Amino acid sequence: MSTSVRLFQLSLFMLLATPVLAFEWPAFPDPPAAEVKWMLRDTRINGLPMKVKVFHSDANPQRVLDYYRQRWDGESAENTQGAWQQISKIDRRYLYLVQVQADGRGSWGRLSVTDHTDARVPVRDSSI
Repeated sequence: MSTSVRLFQLSLFMLLATPVLAFEWPAFPDPPAAEVKWMLRDTRINGLPMKVKVFHSDANPQRVLDYYRQRWDGESAENTQGAWQQISKIDRRYLYLVQVQADGRGSWGRLSVTDHTDARVPVRDSSI
């Protein structure tokens, strides 16, 4: 068998195997009474892989925070950042973050999950 045929077969195998080897993200439950849409499906921020969704909920911010407090059962941390109320949870591999604030009908916010074990430091261009 020629080298080019072998390379073609290897390339085809890698192409077909990619979905099987794809990274599986954990489930991140949506907040109550919410419409959720993707904001960033697959990105890296500061070298870390991350996914972000945005939501609008009929529930007020307190109800959204209560939902995650109950779900994460004391394994969370909370703070505020400007208008944002935040609740987060970290496990061995992932950081889960809920950011929420009031709007006219309830609340809106962001859900993000970050794989903190897969850091890749961006290469800096020394000419900048």
